[in-house]
Amino acid sequence: MIQRLSKASLTPWASRYGSSPNTASLFGGFGMSRRKPHGAVGVEISTQKSLSQGRPSKRRKVTVEAPDTKDEPFAPNSTQAIVIALKNMLPKATYHIFMDNLFSSSPLFRNVRNRGLGATGTARTNSGIHQELVHDRKDDGKVKKMYEYNTVKTIPTPDNQVNQIAWKDNKLVLFLTTVFTGADDERVLRQRKKPSSKKSEAKPIRRFFGDEAIKMINMPIVAAKYNDQMNHVDRGDQLRSYYKYDHPLRRGAWQALAWTFLLDVALVNSYITQLHGPQPNWKRYTNQREWRECIYNELFNAYGHDSQARQRYRAGDERDLREPELQREHINREISHVNRNVKSSCLACKGCRQGEMRAKAPEWSPLTEVSGNEKKKRKRKLRKQSWYGCRICDVAICNNRNCWDFYHHLI
Repeated sequence: MIQRLSKASLTPWASRYGSSPNTASLFGGFGMSRRKPHGAVGVEISTQKSLSQGRPSKRRKVTVEAPDTKDEPFAPNSTQAIVIALKNMLPKATYHIFMDNLFSSSPLFRNVRNRGLGATGTARTNSGIHQELVHDRKDDGKVKKMYEYNTVKTIPTPDNQVNQIAWKDNKLVLFLTTVFTGADDERVLRQRKKPSSKKSEAKPIRRFFGDEAIKMINMPIVAAKYNDQMNHVDRGDQLRSYYKYDHPLRRGAWQALAWTFLLDVALVNSYITQLHGPQPNWKRYTNQREWRECIYNELFNAYGHDSQARQRYRAGDERDLREPELQREHINREISHVNRNVKSSCLACKGCRQGEMRAKAPEWSPLTEVSGNEKKKRKRKLRKQSWYGCRICDVAICNNRNCWDFYHHLI
């Protein structure tokens, strides 16, 4: 059942940009100053003093003015300026922006549409929306005046630029949109659960569902698209929580920002982009763990050999193991054995060899007995240290032939 007074003209949008623009979600959660009260555009908050008292009244008188259709410059408040700022950061393309009722207002949506973008969002009763829908929202709890379940009413703004839509779900939901019309042909099948509420205001919903706990209904596309596109911040947080970086950081808050939040955001965004973006040159990864494994494997294969650091705790340079000419020059002790000007433990005395994995710490078992005197009972192994080492491997090796030959696989 649809009650629609008139239909807003969306011909400029449909003819210029097509019926399926790209989507981009804008989210709340920004810190804002409370020094000066800001309301929605088109809403004036009265600050007059009460005649009966000598101090300002705590009640706010809100008067909604009719939107002006003249070509006047748009002056967003501090909250709506966030939408404008984020919108200006997007690459030049056609977008469909979704936002919640913290940002929505008819002047903002009109400004977004004039810039060639679409906008859809929920609306509050004090956002400048039509007064008839405001009264319907206030009467939603009254049994005799409330809408039937899944009812839609659409009222366009006087300039036919923004559609104001009311849809009856568990409660009456208000929408502002420059893309959807709320018409009969803008419906989509969605599975909905029967609410468990037993209150009198839930009678239309119980009457609609009857004895069925789950039912497929033709809900308006404006509500279905809003539900699909919103809450991406929460979904991103959920994806980041699956693979947290649990290493403790003790040298400044910037490390927590750089090595936990920003790194995780980049990994999650890359996973979402390859999953939902244009078709990549490889088969899409539907599992985030497999995607992360693919990233670090490609990084190791591409940059592991060129890195100056001994990654993966390998002992020295191993590039010449497969090239005989380089190895001949490398193993020449008269040339490659030099004073490194750094005194450190000889790797050959530790039993390490070129190209072999060397442990960073001694092996331990997670189920062994913990004892405070365990370290005292161990006999410390004396490590022979040397100033000399291999110039190419950049590791310490004793100044004798045996250690040199053992490390370079000559014996």
